[in-house]
Amino acid sequence: MHYQRYSAPEGVEVQIALAYMPPLEALPLPQRRQAQSHAARQMARWLLSESYPSVAPDAWGLEGGGRHVLRVVAPMRLSISLSHRDGWLACAVSKLLRVGIDIERYPAPSLADEQTWPLYLHAQEQIQMAQLRAEERSLQAMQLWCRKEAWLKASHCAHAIGMESVLVQSDGSVAAVPATPSHPAIPRLDTAAWPLPLCHVGAHNQGDGISAVLALAWG
Repeated sequence: MHYQRYSAPEGVEVQIALAYMPPLEALPLPQRRQAQSHAARQMARWLLSESYPSVAPDAWGLEGGGRHVLRVVAPMRLSISLSHRDGWLACAVSKLLRVGIDIERYPAPSLADEQTWPLYLHAQEQIQMAQLRAEERSLQAMQLWCRKEAWLKASHCAHAIGMESVLVQSDGSVAAVPATPSHPAIPRLDTAAWPLPLCHVGAHNQGDGISAVLALAWG
């Protein structure tokens, strides 16, 4: 499998890796997900070795992995996040910042459907979405979804806050998130999102149209 480094926003100390593997459609869904999860962990070890070459690849201690939550437990404390969807794999690692990453296959027509907006869009975002042309909504909806998924991972609020409570500002920062008993102080994190053609990971024969959206949250 071809791994590729991806650049974080300028000045953001986060290492990112991407890969694309065949979605293995002949396998049942649970087996496909298991294979992609295993491949994402392999890519995580590759990214760790590339980012910290003084550490032997087999010296990295990784634990967890449920719902893509993975922790680096040795030989140094790092923030790490994984995501995989329909053959796309993404990993982010940082020594200085907490990080979350999300990658989703594009397009996802249901996200652009007004009936689904209350499920994941803040009230202000719904107003802004309604003002867009129909052809702009699909990509905007996917970018908002991915930014929020990445933010929920980085903030560790995934089980306490609904997506519709998260407001992504025009500069990518997150605001208007209500405090909860389990998360009384919601961290301020920034986000960024990028549309990806398959050629980003070496699959040049697949064309250069948008095939996925990648988002990163950090802070």
